[in-house]
Amino acid sequence: MKGDYYDVSFSLQKLLQVKEKERDEQQKHFEVSRKQFEEAGYRLYHLLRDREQMIVGVEGYATSGTTIAALQTAQMASERMEKEILHVQGLANDARAKMNVQKDALHHATIELKKLEKLKVKQHETYRQEEKLFEQQQLDETATLLYIRQS
Repeated sequence: MKGDYYDVSFSLQKLLQVKEKERDEQQKHFEVSRKQFEEAGYRLYHLLRDREQMIVGVEGYATSGTTIAALQTAQMASERMEKEILHVQGLANDARAKMNVQKDALHHATIELKKLEKLKVKQHETYRQEEKLFEQQQLDETATLLYIRQS
């Protein structure tokens, strides 16, 4: 009886270790994707902040009076910045989508691990109950044999 439990427990333990490893891998993937999203978000934030500063600067040119060439240069710089902002927005959106996929995978791996941990606990409890029952039967048989011998 004990051998049966340990064999089942051992195979369950191997599966549990595999699921823990999968969950740890998913955690690493999620952390990498989260960091990539944060980097893209910070880059986008700085570009948007720089664009606001550029707009204020161009408005200053217009009110203070400047050359047409300077305004054209500022306009071209603004257009380049807008293209870069659109590009970085795309990167940030892709990074967010990847992060969400990794988050879902991590969540799924965690749930699978928890299910297995609960199964292991239930299996151990069942084993302990069966072991107690077996011991009780042994005690009953021993008591019966002693009673028969004394009679």
